[in-house]
Amino acid sequence: MTINNMKESSDPIISPEDINIVLGYDHKKNKVQGGLTKDEMVAFIENKGLAVDQNAFIEGFPNSNFSEYSYRYMESKCPSMLIFTTSSNAAHVVPIIGHTLNTDLWRPEAELAYSSQFGGTKYRTAAAWVDHFIIHDDNFGPNYCLPVDALSPYPNLNIPTKKRKRIKKKAEKKAKKNIDLSFKAICALSVISKDIKALASKSEWASIALLEHFTKQLAAFSGDKEYWLEMLIKSVLGTTSHPFVARTLLVSKDFYMQGLNETNFKKESFSVGDKKFLTDKLPNKFWLTEITLPDIYTANKSKLADIIYRSDKPIAQEEDIGKNWILTRLPGIIIRKNHSDGAPIELQKCDITWHYPLLRPMSSKRHFEW
Repeated sequence: MTINNMKESSDPIISPEDINIVLGYDHKKNKVQGGLTKDEMVAFIENKGLAVDQNAFIEGFPNSNFSEYSYRYMESKCPSMLIFTTSSNAAHVVPIIGHTLNTDLWRPEAELAYSSQFGGTKYRTAAAWVDHFIIHDDNFGPNYCLPVDALSPYPNLNIPTKKRKRIKKKAEKKAKKNIDLSFKAICALSVISKDIKALASKSEWASIALLEHFTKQLAAFSGDKEYWLEMLIKSVLGTTSHPFVARTLLVSKDFYMQGLNETNFKKESFSVGDKKFLTDKLPNKFWLTEITLPDIYTANKSKLADIIYRSDKPIAQEEDIGKNWILTRLPGIIIRKNHSDGAPIELQKCDITWHYPLLRPMSSKRHFEW
């Protein structure tokens, strides 16, 4: 079902028998107990000319939040398979095929304001406003809503060294036995095209690092700044209590160009020169991180900035941040990498100085807003 929902899949509908043939299973000769292993699922996906981004959800580790991880790929039209435990030694898999948003949620901003757990965090991903993922469960049926807080990350069973010194081996085993290992998110397999080398989480991390770099430089300039640029600088640099919001998705050049034809609340639109400067050096596919503020994200469905990264080159370390960056659009200004000799960047004024509509599919049909 996961591959059948993909735009990139040119094959006819895949049946269970197709999977058995590829993996070499003959149920007439040999009755197999249980479902496919994770490695078998990956092998089948790769056999179909696609690639997989695997992510484990282990408590206390980076990217342990399955909601944040899955949301970026959902927005990119890349479905995921979520693997979770049903007991200490059994697991189940469900494809994630969509999500719902609740922009009235109190929690995303309140956690940053009131909880010490988020001390020092200056932003939330747009996934914080996701309340359900739409899944198919072959035990129950299609189009079920999985609440994002239904599954917690898999516990980290490695007891820290300092604690281990104080606990005898028997007590340590008992401590592990008493941990409930059922109904925990173990990992997700996100299906992507083979040409995607930079992963969603890395692209978002790099975009935010670069945003901080540019806003620090702009903050140092004296003189008047556009109102929304000033608001963004304050949020990114932490001089205000309001966090910023990051929304990362994989987009095509054509889709991004369609989004440049919108008009914002101030009746501003991109000029022909703006559009050319923004798009004439873009690849056919790339990672886009839209930066906004909570109130204009939830109420206006608008953004303040675009940060664009290559998707065909991996972002392995900090040196790759500048290497794979393409451009950044801020209120009133566009900053682009210069590929010719001379200065490392090119600057151009931009006609859009206010918040601008988020990039979303365009349709002539009316539909309910989220």
